[in-house]
Formats: sequence, structure tokens, C-alpha cells
Amino acid sequence: MKVIHTDKYGNVILSQYYRELASKLKVRASDIVEVRSEEVRSRACIEKSFSSTSRGTLILYGNSYGYAELAINQGSAQSLLKVRRGDVVRICRRRNPEG
Repeated sequence: MKVIHTDKYGNVILSQYYRELASKLKVRASDIVEVRSEEVRSRACIEKSFSSTSRGTLILYGNSYGYAELAINQGSAQSLLKVRRGDVVRICRRRNPEG
């Protein structure tokens, strides 16, 4: 999916609706997903809002318009992922570390 907007706080708004993405990935609150940009691979926690996590945690949640959004509590997801509008971001379920 593509980055459709980044706000002044560094939140990254994606081109897919959160509910569709969560359903497709079969994830829910507190699950972990892998996030890949062109330059960076990271993990994000599925949460209801960025304020419900500890400082510096990358999260994926549904914003007030229903879009999937990546954010960091008191940080910049845009800086972490090194993305801008139009860039591609891939999100997938975290694989089981045991196999």
C-alpha cells in the first residue's frame, strides 16, 4: 500500500482502510506486525491509539477517517521508516519465531 499523507507529527497515513487490512492479516489489538519500507524493516504493535503505548513504540491503528496509520508515541514513524507521500509500505503478519 502507499503512503497517502504524513502529518506534522510524523504519523504515516496509508492508502488502505484499517478494518480491511486487519481482516486480511487476521490481526487484532496487541498483535505484532512487520512493517517494511524501501529502506527499513520494523515491527509495529496493533493498538487502538498511539497514546495507549509506551514512548517510542511503533503502532498500527485506524485513524479517525478509518485509514490504516502508523505512528510512534512521542516520535516520528515517518523518520523511522524513511518514507514520504507516494512511497510503498508493506505490512505482514509477524512470523512465528519458533518456525
